[in-house]
Amino acid sequence: MNEPIVLEPAQAAIVRSLTTDACQDMFQTLGSPVVLLEKPGGLAHDIAAFIGFTGSARGMLMISSSTELFRSSYPSQTGTPPSVVDLFDWAAEVANQLLGRIKRRFCERGLDFDVSVPTAVRGRDLGGRSPARDGACNLAFTIGDQGICVCLEVAPPDNGRIFKDPAEPIGCAIEGELVLF
Repeated sequence: MNEPIVLEPAQAAIVRSLTTDACQDMFQTLGSPVVLLEKPGGLAHDIAAFIGFTGSARGMLMISSSTELFRSSYPSQTGTPPSVVDLFDWAAEVANQLLGRIKRRFCERGLDFDVSVPTAVRGRDLGGRSPARDGACNLAFTIGDQGICVCLEVAPPDNGRIFKDPAEPIGCAIEGELVLF
């Protein structure tokens, strides 16, 4: 069996930096301090959401956290507590919004991709991959007193590079813009 192609170290560092920035940007909107953890571990997660992407680079984004984080950040218009189905939908939407922020940062570096439909699951002990696999950017944050794990896995083309140097930015929507299709 062939070894999977992974990003060159410099490319992986760019992906990690862009992903970290997107996470901090997104998670700070939840209203609590956001802290990147150096050594993730011990975070109890029972909801995970996944979303894939395709193009010149393919991959997937997974986020996982506790029911409590998704419940406390749920955008209720009526003050009614969200149902389990609402929490799944919200977790999937958080993954979708985060991948949108990552996509904008990738477009600024000349790489666009198409996004699939997100999905969410519930189970025991969901969380980031440990140990991390080659080709995956694994991050963990605390948001207030809750934790969230983010895994962005990128399968690059044969040369291990997804960003060109120099990069020519690609225009794309900014967070909060309405895009109809």
